[in-house]
Amino acid sequence: MAAPLFLLLLLLAMFTGSADAAFCVCKTGVPDQAMQAAIDYACAKGADCASASKGAPCYGNGNKVAVCSYICNSYYQSRSATGATCDFNGVAMATGSWRARHSQTGSRLGGPPARALVDVRR
Repeated sequence: MAAPLFLLLLLLAMFTGSADAAFCVCKTGVPDQAMQAAIDYACAKGADCASASKGAPCYGNGNKVAVCSYICNSYYQSRSATGATCDFNGVAMATGSWRARHSQTGSRLGGPPARALVDVRR
């Protein structure tokens, strides 16, 4: 467990921009079907879904909101240069703090994925 977390933190140190960077996180209370649609869309468009699949380093404790957030944020960050937004048909929202948002969901991801941007409306 410590090795994957260390690797994630190392990647964060390498790729994360400023401390006030925006992150795309999935909202709590959203139906699983809507969250799954956002995950499927992001995965189909090139998000890092392998790292958040069951048994992978960023799967954490399997919390659906945390896994959705990891994947949506991966897509969101990869599209930042094109001005994409974080919404996923109301499933997600942009926030300045990954840790503050995920302390409410019980996520054990430890931190945001490496910077990468998203918009299901494009």
